Amino acid sequence: MLESEQDIKREAAQRLKAEWKELLANRRRDIAVLGNGARLRPIAIAPDEAQFLGTLEANVATICRFYGVPPEMMGGKTAGHEAYTSPEMRGTDLLTWTLRPWLYRVERAVSGLLPRTQRARFNPCGMVRATLLDRYTAHKLGIEAGWLLPSEVRELEDRPPIAGIDDRPEGVVA
Repeated sequence: MLESEQDIKREAAQRLKAEWKELLANRRRDIAVLGNGARLRPIAIAPDEAQFLGTLEANVATICRFYGVPPEMMGGKTAGHEAYTSPEMRGTDLLTWTLRPWLYRVERAVSGLLPRTQRARFNPCGMVRATLLDRYTAHKLGIEAGWLLPSEVRELEDRPPIAGIDDRPEGVVA
């Protein structure tokens, strides 16, 4: 950016502007002559400001490491091999390494308040869900393989139970 403290008439300013644009447009390696009091100020971030931005990024990364949260979930940068993982996998990592230990503690605390025959349990799979098509395909495979009942699928999907659904062929509702 060109700056000047001198009083320049409009015509002279337009001429200088045109010459400067021409110099930049032609990418000529030439010496630019500036008038008395004029100076060139590069349009860039000052080094101390750039360092401040780097410090902010480092702070985000440090806090994320402390709490076990992936940095990109807090506006930070994804680093290393994690840059090539899917959002679903990063969500699973968040659940496994960050939330699961806390969920376990809460389950134990709440279960201690319930009668002995009951216990509290979170459904962490509901927090990291694949796409609708992937979930339904997985449910279908589980039902067809015989290790998952249609009533269990309805429960996983937070649907109300249907009486006798497990007795019908492949869970077909009449």
